[in-house]
This record gives sequence, C-alpha cells and structure tokens, in this order.
Amino acid sequence: MSKVIGAIAAVVVLGAGGFAGATWYTGQQVDGKLDSVAAQLKGYELIKVSKRDFQKGFWTSTETVTYRFGCDAAAAEGKFLPAGAEITVRNVVRHNPFAAGIDTEFVYSAEAKAELDKVFKGKAPLSIHTTIPLSGDITTSFSSPEATYTEAGKGDFTWKGINGSVQYDRDLNKVKSKVTFAGFEIKDKDKGAMQFAAVDLESDQTRAAEGVYLGKQTMTWAGVNAKFTDSNGEPLDFSLGKSVLTSSSQLKDGLIEAGVNVAANDLVVKGKPVGALTVDYGFNRIDPAALKSYNDLTLKEGLLQCKFDHQADEAKLKSLVIALLKHDPAIKLAFKLKTPAGEGSYQIDLAGKGIQEADLAVPNPMALLPKLDAAVVVNLPRAVVEKLIDDFVPAEEAEMQKATFAAGLEQGVARGLIEPDEKVIKAKLALKGGKFEINGKEKTMEQLMMGE
Repeated sequence: MSKVIGAIAAVVVLGAGGFAGATWYTGQQVDGKLDSVAAQLKGYELIKVSKRDFQKGFWTSTETVTYRFGCDAAAAEGKFLPAGAEITVRNVVRHNPFAAGIDTEFVYSAEAKAELDKVFKGKAPLSIHTTIPLSGDITTSFSSPEATYTEAGKGDFTWKGINGSVQYDRDLNKVKSKVTFAGFEIKDKDKGAMQFAAVDLESDQTRAAEGVYLGKQTMTWAGVNAKFTDSNGEPLDFSLGKSVLTSSSQLKDGLIEAGVNVAANDLVVKGKPVGALTVDYGFNRIDPAALKSYNDLTLKEGLLQCKFDHQADEAKLKSLVIALLKHDPAIKLAFKLKTPAGEGSYQIDLAGKGIQEADLAVPNPMALLPKLDAAVVVNLPRAVVEKLIDDFVPAEEAEMQKATFAAGLEQGVARGLIEPDEKVIKAKLALKGGKFEINGKEKTMEQLMMGE
C-alpha cells in the first residue's frame, strides 16, 4: 500500500511540477507578447505608451498601461488635428496552461465612470477576454451590454450592444472575425427618432508571403429609419432597407485580384421610394510586394508617425507607383440604380499598358494617353431623372428643371456626346492607343476640347 501511495504521490508531485513548469512557460510566452507590443509602440507617434506598470507573478501578471492617441506636434502647428487623448487599459494575464488568457478592462476617471454608470448602470461598457490554448488558435471575444439612458423631459437613447470574436494564430498569419453590432435607437421629444438596425460583420483573412492580407469579408446591415431634425435644424426623413457588402481578394499568377459588391435596398427619402443601388468595384494584376511597401510607407512611416506631408518621399512614392503599375493593372467600377421609373447604369473600365517611370516624368499628362485603355458607358432612362425632379424639386421649380434638363440633352446629342434616343440617355466613350471614340465615332483631343 505504501508503495502505491508513494507512486501516486510521485505522480502528483511530478504532475504538479509539470503544471508549474507549464504555468511558468505560459506566463513567459504571454507576458513576452505584452512586452513586445509595448516596445513596438515606442516607435510610433500617433499611438504612444505614456505610462506602463507591469507586475509579474507566478499565477497571474497585471499590466496597467496608458496609451496616448493623437498628433500633438502636428496639432500645435495648426494642421487641423485634435490634440491627443489618453486611455488606460488593465490586462490581467492568467498563466494557467489549461486556462491561459488575458482579461482586459478599461480604467476610467471618476468623472467618466460616473457618466458611463448613468447609461450602463454599473456594468462594464466593454469587456474583452482572450483565451490562449496550449495549441491552436487564440480567441479574443468582446462584448458591450444593452443599455438605455433617459433624460427627463427630452427622450431616450437605447444602446443594443455589441458581441464579437476574433480568432487568430500566434503569428497572425490567419485571422477570422465575427462581430454583431446590434444597433441603437434615439427618441427625442422635440427632434424626432432614429432606428439604426443591426450590423453583422464576418471576415476570413490569410496573410500572403508578401505580407498583405487576402480573403473574404461580408457586412450585412438590417437598415436605418430616421425622421429627425439635425443640429442645424434641417429635417432628415429617410429609410434604407437591408444592405450587404461583400469583398474578396486572392492571388492569381502571383498577383492580387479583388472585388467589392455593395447592394443597398429600398431607399426611401421623404416618403418617396428612390429604389435600390448596387456598386461593383474590382481590380486585378496588382503586385502584392509593391502594395505592402506602399501601405508601409503611407501607414507605418506616414500616419502612425503623424507624417502627413510626403514631399520628402516623392521619389520613393513614384517608384512604388511604378511597381504597382508594372503588371498593367485594370480597374472596373459599375453603378446600377433600380427605381420605380426604370433602371440606370454607369460603368468605368481603366487599364494601364506598359507605363514606365519615364512616362510619369513627362510634364504633359496627355502623353500617358497612348498607354491607357478606358471606357465609360452610361445608360439612364429619361423617366428616372424626370421622376426624381417631380419627387424632390419644389413644384414651382420642377418644370424649369425639366426644361433645363431637356435642353442639356439636346445639346449633348447635337455635339455627338449622347446617342439620339427619346427614352434613354445613352453614351459610350472609349480610349485606346491614344485615340478617342465617342458613340462609335473617332474624335481627336482638339475636337473634344472645342466641343465638336
């Protein structure tokens, strides 16, 4: 029996020792991450660590850090930037290897806490918890509770809360997120009401070898309804139904191609239905390494350093632009408006063809035209424009607006800029090899400038 007890005791001791070792190792790993973040921020001007206290322990460590946001020097020079603001965050790090993580809370001043308590009734306005498993992805979850604030004799503000999570690996090579912003409502006795419905966000991004993140993102917005008077006394009366934004990006033959689609439905203004708007935007053949370098120059070396004047970086920017144009990228932008009176569309296509650094050095930008392919296509029923005039222009001005519109169309048709059609406004402009073509007829730059 004593041997069995001794063996069990040995297992317990070894297990405890192993657990203690794992706890120490976990603490070193997590604490080290916080140290590296603090060290990295020392190199930035926009976000600074103004004060940091780190109390290291065996089971837990506590970091209390005050961040200062803002460009104080730029603001002092009168560059229309606000002075900096500070926020204090407390991170309690749990070293238990089976339940390692970080609990984050914001530390408010007594005055700020008193104001927040009026709304959140003593609950934390924002809670953040990070779970760090022995292996696998890290998950950071955050939430803000529902809350209602009532001001006697004036109205209510209802905050419906936020819930979200971000899942990522230790090197941030893969990042997934899912967030629900439940919306808010404003009811003002004198100014009216606004209902801002829920927004759902999902993202799945992977970092490419060149350092840029690629993947898919979706945003779904249930809509908004407002009958309100703004701070200038102007009435707001509109509503928007369900709207969706989707985007995707990937590498194809080593180059980035990406697309964005926006669908905004059931727009109503002052009780008049306007319709639905869709936007499609896409680009391809973008060098990922050049894009990463451009982002670093404008973000890490620009915005994060409170550097807004890039004249000193002009040569570097020009070389990066050339690198971005090296593989003849193409851009497409298309709008569609579906209204009760018909559907209109507007599309632009633009592509580069062998643009070199010497081309950008030429003082005359017209010299670039032979290296650009472009097309603009417009298709809009006249009834759509006339309906918008009837709905949103005062009655005493509507007929004059329609007459002005009709005269403009006649002039456009006479100059060949608009195709002759009694019901639809049609126009096609193309640029290829330095030559212009409008509605199937070739035009020189001189003819366009002279309005011929």
